[in-house]
Amino acid sequence: MNAAVQILPPKCTVAVDAMGGDHGPAVVIPGVLLAARLHTSTTFLLFGDPALIEPLLGAADEALRARIEICPASTFFPVGDKPAHALRKAYADSSLALAIKATQEGQADACVTAADTGALMALGMRYLGLHPGIDRPAVASYMPTLKNETVVLDLGANLDVQSKNLLQFGILGTALSEAMLAIPKPRLALLNIGTETTKGKSFLQEANTLLQQHDWPGSYLGFMEPEDLVNGRTDVLICDGYAGNILLKTMEATAQLIGEYTRATFKESWLSSLGFALAARQFAKLRRRTDPRRYNGAVMAGLQKICIKSHGGADSLSFTNALELAIDMVHAGYGQRLRQFLVND
Repeated sequence: MNAAVQILPPKCTVAVDAMGGDHGPAVVIPGVLLAARLHTSTTFLLFGDPALIEPLLGAADEALRARIEICPASTFFPVGDKPAHALRKAYADSSLALAIKATQEGQADACVTAADTGALMALGMRYLGLHPGIDRPAVASYMPTLKNETVVLDLGANLDVQSKNLLQFGILGTALSEAMLAIPKPRLALLNIGTETTKGKSFLQEANTLLQQHDWPGSYLGFMEPEDLVNGRTDVLICDGYAGNILLKTMEATAQLIGEYTRATFKESWLSSLGFALAARQFAKLRRRTDPRRYNGAVMAGLQKICIKSHGGADSLSFTNALELAIDMVHAGYGQRLRQFLVND
């Protein structure tokens, strides 16, 4: 009897902005090393300062190191700079710009960075372009619910939107839900302060009408409040970037608050500490499920190539999850499936 043959996933290459985020290479490189160990058919192009990157790769064995290439970048986009400055000539050879260009030119299948969202959006639109029928990219991510996961967009790229943009976000979110969460007929909803059709600003009411009139593969459920997201009543939640970013940060802070309350409660007495020790496995499972780091990594939906935005303050584990999202999207053929979805829409 022949030995079983291990079927490896198809090879892919990820371009990484090694200098982006609050901590730069100190966080990015350990995250890349972990991702490289987990995904043995993936190679990584690291754009940044070799003098800062090379020492952090010292722990990598020869086989792993062979899948990591350092690509020198003369500069990087600094934290706190204005996003519009990313388009200036001074940053044309920045680590962020070069990582995006490598993806544009086909040297990489996806790009991952922890740089400023606005800078990523500006350079992404310049070099990668938008899919036909999409006016602006949206930051999209998966949020945990009581039932499964829900695609939420926009989470911060567009603070001021028109009703047509929200319709386009719904199209992008539907494609993500179908391709990445394997939901054939996603339910969509529009975030608002109430479910009544008269609630909310005029652009939300106009968007609600457009969404109702559109021919969806699944169904459009109308306005929803944040509690409906938590309860898993929709597969795609559409919102403008201002409301979406507040929603995201509130959920992250709430998860941290629950964790702190839990730890403080079980330190109140020896009896409560004993109860914690007896249920340690269950609490470890709870920590994993509510850990915001598991959901780090947002898709710049609408760009013609896969581009993932990591949280600027991410740690190494968080950055690994952003890399894994990019790899999963490449293996799922997300780009091709989105193009097909938009053509058929």
